[in-house]
Amino acid sequence: MNLAEIRREISNFNKKQLKDEVIKNEEIKNNELKENKPIKDYRGNQFDLDKFKNTISYMEYVKNNSKNKKIIANPKNSVLHENINDLSSKLDEMSFKKKWNRLDNYSMKNRINEYLDRIVELGEINPFEKEYIQKKLEKLALDKKLNKISELVYDDKDGKITDIPILKSLI
Repeated sequence: MNLAEIRREISNFNKKQLKDEVIKNEEIKNNELKENKPIKDYRGNQFDLDKFKNTISYMEYVKNNSKNKKIIANPKNSVLHENINDLSSKLDEMSFKKKWNRLDNYSMKNRINEYLDRIVELGEINPFEKEYIQKKLEKLALDKKLNKISELVYDDKDGKITDIPILKSLI
């Protein structure tokens, strides 16, 4: 076999392969037509169009929500206060009526001080020991070591500390 014959055989083989592929493609198309499957249309730049529609619908949603918020008024919460002192006292009360672990540092210190004042009035601890105990309790509260019920009992309805069982160990 010479080189020319090899080339001829290769070209005949390639032509045969192309014919086989064309026949297979025609069979596939015929089968698709027989099954009545619609050929998928070219959607063009559909992704960008969908993205634009979603952006517009979101903007309308936000606009409608802001309108609805302006219309709705809650008459239960609209209470007028006589002066700033009433408002301030009401805000203070509301800030303490949370669970103990939800209070901020200022509120925790305030509640500890208020509890120790009550105990001093009852005569359970000496007024001179109050500062030392107060500093210890505030440090424990800031270090988040005064959170368990076994360490501190806090009534979130009244906003007052009812008992500090570990206080006996500090005295």
